[in-house]
Order: sequence, then C-alpha cells, then structure tokens
Amino acid sequence: MAQRCIEPLNTRFGTSSASIHRQLQNICQVRLESLLIEIRRTAAHSNADAIHDLRVAIRRATEVLHVMKIAAGPQRREITRLIKRLRLLRRTGGAVRDCDVLLQMMARRPTPGARNAILERHIHNLTLKRIATLNILTHKLQAGSLAPAVHEAIAVLAIRPNGRPCLPLPEALELRLKKNQRRFATTIRKAMQNPIDRRLHRARIAAKHWRYALEMCPTGMIHHARDYSRQLPQLKALQELLGHVHDLEMLRSRFAVLPADLTPGRSPTPRSAWLRQARHQQNDLIHKFLQMPLVQTMLTLQNVKI
Repeated sequence: MAQRCIEPLNTRFGTSSASIHRQLQNICQVRLESLLIEIRRTAAHSNADAIHDLRVAIRRATEVLHVMKIAAGPQRREITRLIKRLRLLRRTGGAVRDCDVLLQMMARRPTPGARNAILERHIHNLTLKRIATLNILTHKLQAGSLAPAVHEAIAVLAIRPNGRPCLPLPEALELRLKKNQRRFATTIRKAMQNPIDRRLHRARIAAKHWRYALEMCPTGMIHHARDYSRQLPQLKALQELLGHVHDLEMLRSRFAVLPADLTPGRSPTPRSAWLRQARHQQNDLIHKFLQMPLVQTMLTLQNVKI
C-alpha cells in the first residue's frame, strides 16, 4: 500500500519534526495515564464529580486513540476495539450523569404532602435507576480487563514503524483536526437550519471532539496553536451553553408526563406554566448560541475547503 502524501508540517522557530513528535507522544501518554487514574478513582468512589471526570478523561483519551489509529499500522485493530469499549463505558457513565443532573435540578421541589406524592415517587424511581446504572458502571470498572488494554495502547506509542507504512503522530493529528473541524461545521449548519435539541446536542458533541483534539497540539504546530488560543474559550462557552439547553430538555421531558399540578419549583406554579417558562429559557439560550462568533465563522467555512 502506498504511503499517504501529507503536506509539510508548519512549525514554529524551526522546531524539528522529531521534537514535535516527542511532545505529542508525551501528551498522548499523559492522557492515557490520566484515564487509568480516573478508572481507579471512579471504581473506588463513584460520586457525581468522579463520574464526570471519568467521562471527560474517556473523551480526551478517545481523541488520542483516534490519532493513534490514523498513525498505526498493525495495531489498528486493537486500537479500534479499545475505542469501542471506551464508548460503551462513557455511555453507561452518561446514564448515571443524566440521573445526577435531573436529581440536582429537581432538588428544589414543593413541600412534601399528599398532593406531591407522585413527584416524590418519581424522584425515588429516578434514584433507583441511578443506583442500578451505577452498579453496572462499577462492575465494568472493577472487571480489570480495561486497564491492560490501555497499558497496551501506551506501549504502542513507543513502537517504531520498522519500515512499515506508518504515519507520524503530528501528521495524524493534522488529519484528525481537519475531520473534527468539518464535522463541527456540518453540525452547526444543521443546527442553524432547525435548532431542535437533538441537533444542538450533536453540535455540542462535535465541539468536544474538536476541542479535545486542539488541546493535543504541541507548541511547535504554530497554526493550530493559534487556533487553540483563539477558539478554545469560545468552544468552552458553546459547550456550557448547549449543555444547559440539553439539561432543560431532559427536565421538561420528565415533567411533561407528571400531573398538571406538580412542578419542580417551590411555588405552586401549574405544570403547563412551568414548562412554558423552561421553554422560554431554552429559546433564550439557543438565541445566544446562534449569535456566537464561532458559530458564524463555521457557517462561512461550509463553502471553503478545510
């Protein structure tokens, strides 16, 4: 198989490609080692903060593995298998996280009484669901089969290609960054056409992929380092804003099935009025999202070859 042709790497102050490769190699190793730390921590103490940190570590490590998959030769199959396992683990943790968010948002509820017994039972069922999902997550973490696979991925970073057609890590990162940027621009365009929760959530996920890949850039990659310093604050703000939209949508869907006189607030506001108020909050957040400079920039890139 012919080796793929890649444009020369744009470096700063004459930084050598070997130096950039070593920097990126260290960044990848630190991310994978951080994942191992979060796996052990969450298996021992499965609180809300630990689960959140685990999911972030999985996403960051997954970006590393995608770069390694582009660069890898004979180890591509093992890396792909590890990516799939981490995806399943992240989704299980996501189910626990959703329960945590809903329980936190539902904490301010009417004073207990006969009228609110259905709401209390709903919260109780949500708590039971969290416990059951957390048990599944803890069992996966304590199984002990994931850590060796991550250690093997760390070992792959130190393997030399030995004459095989293998792409250097910086060039592989270049390709991954371009793919993530195109995906983010596409999801932004679709969200602008019809800003429903599903499309906005996909835009948020695409922003995470692009952000976590940008954070991998060594200082020698001058053009991506500039993008990182300029776009990272906007990506963080976009993720937080769309996260609030998604949380409100989850809460609205939960309370839409409850009796009309139950609301998650302390005041006896009718459910229909509370749902309208939550929807107005979502609309305000979506309007802010559509006006963000990064969103407008991504729309202009739709007709530009990235």
